[in-house]
Amino acid sequence: MNKDVILHLHSTIMQPGETPTDREAQNMQLKKPASYYEKEQVQLIFYTEEDPDSGAKTRCRLEVHDRKLVIIRTGVTTNQMELVIGKTTSTKYHTPFGLLEFDVTTDTLQIKQSENELKILACYTLASEGSVVSKHTLHIKLLNA
Repeated sequence: MNKDVILHLHSTIMQPGETPTDREAQNMQLKKPASYYEKEQVQLIFYTEEDPDSGAKTRCRLEVHDRKLVIIRTGVTTNQMELVIGKTTSTKYHTPFGLLEFDVTTDTLQIKQSENELKILACYTLASEGSVVSKHTLHIKLLNA
């Protein structure tokens, strides 16, 4: 199945000790058209993000599996991250400033689907050399266009 959808994304990034309501917490909200495909029991979502300051574009692909979310971003910063509940994976961020490596621990991954929408809640922690760098909460909702 292929269809056009509307992607609603809300992301919160917190440094150690912050809460989602702290002024320093980074919040991003995005509402964009996206493309949705189903292929061999995997749901694929494609969309493009644009940096408001530089105009640089990043191509994004979400792979929604039964118990796993894969986020692939290609642009100025490139990375692939696997979110699997109760599991620690690793990711490499290729940036203009060099390579950054993180361990990714998924605390929450909820995937709910109905006929007209798909909802994903993912909470995960990035750590480097055993120290927590940031905690992330990602709310994704897809609606039929």
